[in-house]
Formats: sequence, structure tokens, C-alpha cells
Amino acid sequence: MPALIKAVRKQKVRCVDVLVKAGVDVNAQDAKGMTALLWAAHYENEQLTAPFLNAAQTRISRILNVKLH
Repeated sequence: MPALIKAVRKQKVRCVDVLVKAGVDVNAQDAKGMTALLWAAHYENEQLTAPFLNAAQTRISRILNVKLH
């Protein structure tokens, strides 16, 4: 199981944040086909989903070369 999914399933928010910022594969799947983001949504924990949303916002901003609020 990928480290990011392990961190999400253990609800280690800081670890999730560090791994996402480090650029690990956020699309990696576990044996059930679940990604870390799907697990984070499963737990309904905004702190767990925030690193994924922030990373997506950063990538979109870079592509569009604008700041999103």
C-alpha cells in the first residue's frame, strides 16, 4: 500500500501534507482501487482533504499563471 494512503488511513494530517508537497503520486491506488483522496473523503475530514485541494489549486494556478482564491 502506498505511503500516502497509509498516512490518510491513519489520519496523519501532517504526514499527508508533507507527502503531497513532496510530490508523491496522489493517483496511486490500493488493492481495492482506492486513492488517498478517496480515503480522505471517506473519513469526511477536511484537514485530510485540504492538502490535495491545495496542491490542485497550485497546479492550476501555475498552468493558468494566475492566483486563485
